[in-house]
Amino acid sequence: MLTVRKTAPNRIDLTLDGELEDAEMMAGLEALITCLDGVEGGVMLYRIQNFTMPSFGALTAEIMNLPSIRRMLGRIDWCAVISDVGWIRMAAEFEGMVIPGFAIKSFSPADETAAEAWLKEPV
Repeated sequence: MLTVRKTAPNRIDLTLDGELEDAEMMAGLEALITCLDGVEGGVMLYRIQNFTMPSFGALTAEIMNLPSIRRMLGRIDWCAVISDVGWIRMAAEFEGMVIPGFAIKSFSPADETAAEAWLKEPV
């Protein structure tokens, strides 16, 4: 399940919980596009819990929408990723190193307070 919520004028919260199918991926991307309308210099809190690999259809939907995803990420400056899976946290930090102008920091679920504080730091 993928849920997307706009929790402040410049903040988006995403939660990926468990398995993700293609219809959920498409609905999540549409919700993200809607939530990011008008956002500049935004921040995102991305919780990944009960992770299982997305279905082939969900991965295909994501790949087909990479140009839109890239444009959406241009509206976000900071992203805190919270996951209990170590390789996901490492991958997120690596992604932050290779995407110019997009800072990503990862946290374990026990450090959610630190993630919230990091998102509130001035850019």
